[in-house]
This record gives sequence, C-alpha cells and structure tokens, in this order.
Amino acid sequence: MTFHVPVPPLVVDTTLVTNPGSFGFEVTDEGAPALAIASVALSGPDAVKIVLNRAPAGAARLRYAHTGTLNASSGPTTGPRGNLRDSDATPSRSGEPLYDWCIHFDEALP
Repeated sequence: MTFHVPVPPLVVDTTLVTNPGSFGFEVTDEGAPALAIASVALSGPDAVKIVLNRAPAGAARLRYAHTGTLNASSGPTTGPRGNLRDSDATPSRSGEPLYDWCIHFDEALP
C-alpha cells in the first residue's frame, strides 16, 4: 500500500504508541473473522507491505487503527491506534516534534 507522506520516510513508531498488533493494520474478508496478518513491513519511503496467512475468499477490506477494546479510553496505549507516521521533526511550541500520523481508515481492497 502506498501512502501520501508529507515528510518521508514512513516510520513504524512503537516508542510513542504501543503496538496494538500488526502496527494497527487488519484485513477483513466479507463478514468472516479478520484474516491473520503474517507480517507488516515498510517497503519504501512511502509504502507498507502487508502479507496475509491466506488469500481473501471474498471482498476484502484493509483497516487501520480501527478496532479497539470496548469501553477503553483512546490514547497511545489503549483504544484504536496505529504506529505509522512520517518523519516531520518540526518542533511544536513545547519543543515536541509534530509528526504527521496516519489517519484511521477502512478501505476496500481491489
């Protein structure tokens, strides 16, 4: 999957946001339980490669930062979240970097 990355390269950041599993990615298969993801890896400055344990049997959807724990608060260690961001180190007024984090999404796969 290719992303719009304001300041390449993409980074999988597990320091600022804990990994919810597969860095926040999941793949569904036409109403069936989520497909098992074998691996998620950066494959270029603006791309992520996701390998599944099996091919989808029907219409598949790629989700990111979509599923959380019922009644859990949102944030960097709980709730729906992902680990994908760009490399923008522009400082905020408090001196912290203003990374551009990947937005939550749910998209049909071709």
